Amino acid sequence: MAIQLFFSNRLETLAEKFAEVVDLENQVKENILEGPLTIVPNQNLMKWLQLTLAAKRSVFMNVDFQYLEAGLWQLLSRIDPRTDPPERMTGSHVRMFLLRELMALKRDDPSLDPSITTCSTRPAKRDPTMR
Repeated sequence: MAIQLFFSNRLETLAEKFAEVVDLENQVKENILEGPLTIVPNQNLMKWLQLTLAAKRSVFMNVDFQYLEAGLWQLLSRIDPRTDPPERMTGSHVRMFLLRELMALKRDDPSLDPSITTCSTRPAKRDPTMR
């Protein structure tokens, strides 16, 4: 099913619309065991949706809640024609790229003076008038 976005300033209205979309998708999908992918911004909204819709509908289950990064990655991997999916970038990858960029910087670049002063391992000179 296509990506659908709904906007409202009332969570209850969005929750009802979400329940309608999930019901409709469950009626037309080929594999009933595959829950609809739902991207949420945080755990609090996910839990609120689960509890609210379970209270209104008695049962609310089999919905694949994902946070933004994981959900978008899953959507993109579905349309990727390769058989082996690319590896997701982890914190180790980010640190490696950051280190590579920092090592490529020229130490005598005047635009880096504030950063070098801040990150310097040498203790700063104390002003005797300051306490």
